Amino acid sequence: MSYNLGAEWNGETPDASFLYTLSVGYLITDKFGAFIESYSFFPEGSKGDHRLDAGLTYKFSPVVQWDISGGIGLNDIAPDSFISTGISFRLFK
Repeated sequence: MSYNLGAEWNGETPDASFLYTLSVGYLITDKFGAFIESYSFFPEGSKGDHRLDAGLTYKFSPVVQWDISGGIGLNDIAPDSFISTGISFRLFK
């Protein structure tokens, strides 16, 4: 289980967008994993954007991992559905 709390600024306005993530992961093999995640964005002065996704991960090496996920929006602000993919590089131990 992992979580994250944070804020981000887009550089165009001084307003922050706050966020949280909560995820649960399971290691299927030493290279393949699966996860489910809930997360939301809370822009200042606007309604929250709530989403739920699930996906798979594949570890190419100890420092490179690929992931793919699909999900749904949980309120009218969020998209109805979405897919995502990405590659992560671990820089430091």
